[in-house]
Amino acid sequence: LDPAALVMAVAHANLATRWNTSLAIVLHETVRADRWCVTRRDLQDLSMEVLNAMQNGRIVTDSHTRSTVQVPVEDSEESEDDEVFGPSIYTVNEQYIKPVTAEAGKMSWALMRNPDGLDCDLFVSHAWQEGIFEFLSKVLSSW
Repeated sequence: LDPAALVMAVAHANLATRWNTSLAIVLHETVRADRWCVTRRDLQDLSMEVLNAMQNGRIVTDSHTRSTVQVPVEDSEESEDDEVFGPSIYTVNEQYIKPVTAEAGKMSWALMRNPDGLDCDLFVSHAWQEGIFEFLSKVLSSW
């Protein structure tokens, strides 16, 4: 690219980011918080997105711990635990959710997925150190 084209591309990207951030602010101000919800399908998609992010190195965990809790595991258990428990929700939030939502304008993940909001049928709480796959499996099987 020539310098002028590069400057225009950067300016366009900055404008898009500002527009997305403005949209995120509007969404957070106009969609009631009790409608910041996700669907069962959103959670199923999140499970696949996290697995893909782990496989392509976007989510990285310490190879000798479960999640981010410093609990040593045997090497033979490691891959099975990764598939059953997954990285901690804290790790997924820091390494996947925050970057994805920042790119979308810094809105919540729920509003990014459902910008009009949704009626909420179920409320779920989680522990930050809990493995994402274990959490999603429990929620989806209970839904």
